[in-house]
Amino acid sequence: METLVKQTAVQNPTTSQEVVLNNIPQNTASAKQQSLNLLAKLSEERQTWESTVYRTSNEMLYSILQSCYTAEYGMRGGETEAKERREGLKAFASKLGFTFKDSTPTMNRIVQCVFGAVKRSRITTYSLVLREAKKRNIAVSDIPQFITENGGLQEIRLSKSDKYVSPKQKVEKASGTIASKTLATVSSQTLSQIVDVEKVGELCVLLATQNADNTFTVKAVSYGKTAVNATLVSVYGMSVSEMNEAARQTEAANDSTITSEIVNQIVSTVV
Repeated sequence: METLVKQTAVQNPTTSQEVVLNNIPQNTASAKQQSLNLLAKLSEERQTWESTVYRTSNEMLYSILQSCYTAEYGMRGGETEAKERREGLKAFASKLGFTFKDSTPTMNRIVQCVFGAVKRSRITTYSLVLREAKKRNIAVSDIPQFITENGGLQEIRLSKSDKYVSPKQKVEKASGTIASKTLATVSSQTLSQIVDVEKVGELCVLLATQNADNTFTVKAVSYGKTAVNATLVSVYGMSVSEMNEAARQTEAANDSTITSEIVNQIVSTVV
C-alpha cells in the first residue's frame, strides 16, 4: 500500500516542488551525485545564456537607449523642427497617459514613453546613464561602447553617488597602499622555472594555502589583469574595514572617557 501511495504521488504531483523534483533524472546514482550532475547542467546552461541570450539582450537594450539618445539630440535647441519634435513627444506621452512636470528633463520623458510603465528605478537608471553620456558629449554612435566600457548601466548609475568608489579607483588606491609594503619574500626552484621574467616589477597573484604552523604553501602564480585587479579590490575593502573598525574603537574609547568624566562630576557634586 505504501509503495502504491508513493507511485501515485509521483504520477500526480500536487505541488510545484514535487514537479521540480520529479524532473530531476532518477537513476542509481547517489543523491549527492544527482545534485552534482544537476548543478553542473545548470552551470552549463547559465554559461550558454550569458554568451548568447543575455549578451544579445544587452545589445538590443543598448541599441534602444542609443535611439532614445538620438531622439533627444534631435529635440535640442529652439529651431522649428526641434520644437515640433518636442510637441510630438508631448502628444505621444499624452496618448499613453503620462504627465510630466515642466522641470522633467526631455531625456526622462523619452525613456518613460519608450519603456512604458516599468519600475521607476529602471526609468531612473536609463535616463541617468543617457544624461551622463550627454554631459560627457558622447557621440550617438558611441553610446553602446560608452555603456559597456563603463561597466554597464548599474555601474554608471552608482558612479553618480558621492560615496561611490569605482573598481578602477579601488585598484588605484589599493596599489598605492601596498606599494611600500613587504610581508614576505618567497622563492624556490620551482617558482623560478615558471615566473615570467618580462613581468619584473609588475603585480601578480600568488595562490597559496595556509598551513598549521602559519607558513604558506604557494600553489599557483597568476599575472592575469583580472585576477590582480580583483585581489586589489579585495585589499581595498579590507583597508576600508580596518579604518572603519579603528574609527569605531576610537569613538567607543571617546564615549567611555566622556562617560567617566560625567560620572566623576556627579560623584563630586554629591560629595
